[in-house]
Amino acid sequence: MAPNSTSNNPNLATKYAEIQQINQTLVSFLKHELGGQDLKELRTKLNGKTLDEILEENEDYETSLDELKRKKGELEAEIISLTNA
Repeated sequence: MAPNSTSNNPNLATKYAEIQQINQTLVSFLKHELGGQDLKELRTKLNGKTLDEILEENEDYETSLDELKRKKGELEAEIISLTNA
């Protein structure tokens, strides 16, 4: 065996086991939390955008939605007041 094989180096074996666990955790996250089987599929779903860009777009969307709801409420109140006048 090579001098740096995991069977000859307990530190290397421990590090290898840690990396395997991290990889399994990442794969599980990709599949269950992000709905992708692999990185290529996730990149396709993200359409070339970073997660930060998507979150920023979502925040902008939510802000616009809140503004529209507020405006709708104002217009409804105005219609009611005009109807009652």
